[in-house]
Amino acid sequence: MTDDLEQRVRRELTGSRYELGLDPDDVLARVSGPKRRSRPGAATLATVAAALAVAAAVTVGFLLPGTSEAPVSPPAASASPAATLNGLPPGLAPAGDVAEVIKRAPALVGLPPGGTRSAYAAAAGGGVWRVVMVVDGGVAGLPGGVLDVPSDWAPDGSQLLLTRDGETTYVKVYRPDGHNFCLAVTGGPAEEQLAVLERLVTTNITR
Repeated sequence: MTDDLEQRVRRELTGSRYELGLDPDDVLARVSGPKRRSRPGAATLATVAAALAVAAAVTVGFLLPGTSEAPVSPPAASASPAATLNGLPPGLAPAGDVAEVIKRAPALVGLPPGGTRSAYAAAAGGGVWRVVMVVDGGVAGLPGGVLDVPSDWAPDGSQLLLTRDGETTYVKVYRPDGHNFCLAVTGGPAEEQLAVLERLVTTNITR
């Protein structure tokens, strides 16, 4: 094998080039042994042999498990909005036991199943004393009679369902980004409940 060819083969077999772990001296020894041929013919055969060795090693390197780069994972889907609320009526505080607040009479039986839940409560009095929110709950209808939804509650194009059942007013919001929210407000006159719901919806969900 000519010196020039040997140098080229060594460059091809360097570990930093293919990360194959080949020993250039070992490969060169296989293709550069004593030959009873003319020098041009030997050089040609050596070139072919070296090229085949590199090609075979590269092919094996790509086929062996764990040698190829790991596929890039797709970006994670956006996280569900946190179940927190701004604009609550004065006196309401976050409840440590959400389930207990939901069961407190009159119990909320029309909430969607699952989802991320939060509750805010105060001692029952003359005004709103309980607010419950469910974020990304399951599909379910709302109890009570359907009410008209003011058009200015959804400037972002969300779809809303508003109902009233006994002492509680419910609203279900389906936002364009795929998230859904259910709010239930208990206590006080219907007008106060609607005012509270409007503030909560437009401040936290459809703004």
